[in-house]
Amino acid sequence: MSPVCSVVRPHSLPSAGRNHPQDFSPVRAGGRDGETRQNDAVTQLPVYYYSSTSNLIRRFAGRLHAHDGRPVLDLSDRAVRTGEASEAWVLLTPSYKAGNDAHATLPAAVRAFLRAPATRRRLVGIIGSGNRNFGDHYQAAARELARVSGRPVIFEFELAGTPEDVVECARVLAAFDERFIGRAGRK
Repeated sequence: MSPVCSVVRPHSLPSAGRNHPQDFSPVRAGGRDGETRQNDAVTQLPVYYYSSTSNLIRRFAGRLHAHDGRPVLDLSDRAVRTGEASEAWVLLTPSYKAGNDAHATLPAAVRAFLRAPATRRRLVGIIGSGNRNFGDHYQAAARELARVSGRPVIFEFELAGTPEDVVECARVLAAFDERFIGRAGRK
């Protein structure tokens, strides 16, 4: 696969410091920066997602939740989008291509959610959805956000994903649960 073009411009990311790695300084799972929760009921990292009117990502998120009960939060909900992540979290985002390089970007709801510095710091991984018909732009938004934030793309799938994609994504997320929460995220 050829290298991904830079389609998410640094100025389009919502950081006050404009593309500074410290804006994405990691924190451990917990309520406040640097705190780790002890004896808490949280066993799975929440997945925040955005889905367009096609509902492809909403379907994937719903199947992920049905598979293992993972909390999924819809960024098209204004209350979620304008809130702040209170713990380590994973982003599930589509890549869109609107006809040329300058228009392939993160959805506005994702950019709005990433405006809060604490939310950016608590991001631990990115799941990307895309359409292979976009060629070099397939997964471009997830990969560019990973490059800018220093967070890994932990899983990629096409369109609404397959049942096998859901199982594999849940497996990858369970490993992240253990790493960031300290115990298995599976039921």
